[in-house]
Amino acid sequence: MLNSRNGSKHPDAFLEQFTDPVERLLLTGAAASVSEAEEIVLNTSLDAVIELLRGPLSNDELAAHPLLTLYRTCGSRPREDDLL
Repeated sequence: MLNSRNGSKHPDAFLEQFTDPVERLLLTGAAASVSEAEEIVLNTSLDAVIELLRGPLSNDELAAHPLLTLYRTCGSRPREDDLL
């Protein structure tokens, strides 16, 4: 089957254009919903977060990093939901 977005007949070539881990989990069927995909990413990315924090990025660069943004926006949801 020809992929109209990138002209490739290989499914992996289609997936390669998606670098966002949440999108990749959804497109591969590894997650059934955005919430589930976000949870998987958060649960499997602690080592990457530690490496980011140990690295040379400034506080502003860290604050703008997509993974840390995901932690800030999703990481506190269960605690916020418990308050309701």
